[in-house]
Amino acid sequence: MPTGGSSFLSSLTKRKKSPEQLVKLAVACLHELPAVEDASWTCPAVDGTKATVPAMDGLNLGEPGPSKQQKQDELTSSRHSISSSAASNPDASRTSSAGSDAGASRRSSFFLSAFGKKEAHSHDSGSAPPPHSSAGSSRDGSAADASTSGKVRGISIRPTGLSVSKFFSDSSRKPPILSPQESNWSQGSVGHSGIEGDSVMERLAKRLSQMKLVLYGDGEKEVDKDKCVDLAENIIKEGLMPLLLDRFTNLPFEARKDAAQIFNNIARHNHAGFADPYIADHHFSILEQLINGYGHPEVALNCGSMLREAARHEKVARRILFSPHVWPFFDTFVHLPNFDVASDSFATLRDLLTKHKTVAAEFLEEEYEQVFDKYKSLLASDNYVTRRMSLKMLGEILLDRSNFNVMMRYISSKENLKMIMNLLRDKSASIQFEAFHVFKVFVANPKKPPAIVKILVTNRDKLVTYLTHFHTDKDDEQFREEKSLLVNTLANLDYEEAAT
Repeated sequence: MPTGGSSFLSSLTKRKKSPEQLVKLAVACLHELPAVEDASWTCPAVDGTKATVPAMDGLNLGEPGPSKQQKQDELTSSRHSISSSAASNPDASRTSSAGSDAGASRRSSFFLSAFGKKEAHSHDSGSAPPPHSSAGSSRDGSAADASTSGKVRGISIRPTGLSVSKFFSDSSRKPPILSPQESNWSQGSVGHSGIEGDSVMERLAKRLSQMKLVLYGDGEKEVDKDKCVDLAENIIKEGLMPLLLDRFTNLPFEARKDAAQIFNNIARHNHAGFADPYIADHHFSILEQLINGYGHPEVALNCGSMLREAARHEKVARRILFSPHVWPFFDTFVHLPNFDVASDSFATLRDLLTKHKTVAAEFLEEEYEQVFDKYKSLLASDNYVTRRMSLKMLGEILLDRSNFNVMMRYISSKENLKMIMNLLRDKSASIQFEAFHVFKVFVANPKKPPAIVKILVTNRDKLVTYLTHFHTDKDDEQFREEKSLLVNTLANLDYEEAAT
């Protein structure tokens, strides 16, 4: 007796279609669905006053949203029109239900050996969006919002691709009322083409499932690599991904998940040059759409996974790092109140700054002032998770051989030392531990500037006492060796060093 899962897979393969046919059918469905256009969204202020998201390519400053009185007048007019229509034909209108530590190594061997070598080390180098379908909305649990926000602190931006209507969904809003024409593609059995059967959204979801089957297989047969390449070539040729991302917020949950898995597979294997050169050289707007997705909680995790898969390729990572699109990660995304979205955006930022070492080192050197000025706000954040993840990533960056020049510049600043010493006394044991791995770099530097020596000598006795009793419960031989090295180095410091 076949299981439900195998029955479903077999139903998909009864009438097999070529990759070219699948892509063309999906594109035809997408053309029947309205794209999300110019829905203004407002970036929340990070510091409570004003967001610092820069203007990006393809994004224009938007006009203020409609006033409260204008909204009320529109709502009254809409209700009056609907009431009149319902009186003459009760079945004419429908209401649509809307819902809506990967631990990297510390490179401690570098820490224990790097300062014993000469400093020759250096790196080489305005219509409202259409509502969600009923099926997708109930799964996603997010509320659809067809109006723009009014007076919210921050900068109002109009993206040309993926819409981000708000950062915070408002579940108290009533679902929008659909006209008979609008309800056809969302609920009805008749699509825009007038053909009886599945709705447009259901047909699109079916095509995406079949494409995923081509790329991942059904567990019984090996994946046909030639078909995967053929599928990727047709996705590029027909421009499927930009069309999908234009309508991404309106797709049902399963369709969004399938679309993300298709993108991730093709990008990871770079079938038909999908990531490089297609995205990196010719369609950077796809990356813009994915980055903008962090402003929309229900699609943020899908967009984040796609963005990281594309950024596995060095050229894509370079394009993101050396564009204005990297700064919202520091200024806004990692500060978002939604824990899952903030953590996902931090994972993307970490990949950008640590995965491709040559590119990251070049970026950090070229943009040192701006990067570490923004990094101060991360380390001073009231959010525990933000402080901890920022400290952990800072330690990884400074202890990477590729970033030797960046490390030397960072540990020569007395302001940076003061901030890390304060974090060393944080009430959280985890933050203390992460701060230790940054503090040790300041102490172990054999070429400490006088200003750094002076601070360490002034606080020497307190630091030695503190470190002697610091995390004595940890059963980590390497940690104990590093702590002993720091205590001995501090004990041997004197004011003569500070004066030289």
